[in-house]
Amino acid sequence: MLAGGPSGGRHYLVDSNLDWGQDVKNLKKYMDDRHIPEVCLFLLWMAAGRILRNRPLPSVPEIEYAGGLDCVAAISVTNLATRRSFGGLDQIEPDARIGYSIYVYDLRRNTAR
Repeated sequence: MLAGGPSGGRHYLVDSNLDWGQDVKNLKKYMDDRHIPEVCLFLLWMAAGRILRNRPLPSVPEIEYAGGLDCVAAISVTNLATRRSFGGLDQIEPDARIGYSIYVYDLRRNTAR
């Protein structure tokens, strides 16, 4: 497993090699199971986000920006790997990995979840 298996693929393969919107339904289930009504979203295939209640994920160029979001953020690994404007999220361990293509970060200020 040269690339570290599917979970390590984001470091070597991005775009449609890894992400074609296949995990959006699993993200919806994750949200429903945890009573998360809305996510801050930035997917490679944004049309897939139509099945989710969402608002745009603002840029997080540095880790300090993450604390000001007060939302659950969901981002495709392609966008995380290729856009410097989300480098701050890449410094945080995701709260969940949806399949191999979406990372979720719970950045809500209210710690009672």
